[in-house]
Amino acid sequence: MVTIISSFIEKFTVFIIVGIIFIFIGLSKFIIFKGKKEKQIENKIEQDHSKQKYITCPHCKAYNFPNSEFCHYCGRKLR
Repeated sequence: MVTIISSFIEKFTVFIIVGIIFIFIGLSKFIIFKGKKEKQIENKIEQDHSKQKYITCPHCKAYNFPNSEFCHYCGRKLR
């Protein structure tokens, strides 16, 4: 519809106006939802740490599965 209307108007001013509107909407959403998205990321990180998907080796600090007895990197006993 924008293309049809702008074909009758010189210099495609409708495209420029629609582009400015979309930029304004995009920036508004970015500003409004930025804080919410950061909180969602923080909550997800906290949930992941509470599930403890891994344990770290006390010697080399490599990540290992919780049921591992030995470190997959240095080979030392984890517990």
